Amino acid sequence: MIGKFKGKEVLIPRIPMIPTDMPFEFKRLQFPIRLAFAMTINKSQGQSFKVCSLNLEQIDNKTKNVVYHKLLK
Repeated sequence: MIGKFKGKEVLIPRIPMIPTDMPFEFKRLQFPIRLAFAMTINKSQGQSFKVCSLNLEQIDNKTKNVVYHKLLK
């Protein structure tokens, strides 16, 4: 994060997604975590860290595989 929220915890709300290109209607809640990791990984390219951590304590099972896949890829 940059600006006034740098170094602070912020809330990233789940976003309701209702696709319109399907022959049937459904709704899902999506947690926009991919973009957050893309920004973090992009900004950290070319840098080296002695320690790097990610808090996964309160992650649900649907998102967990996406996070691990992106981190370990």
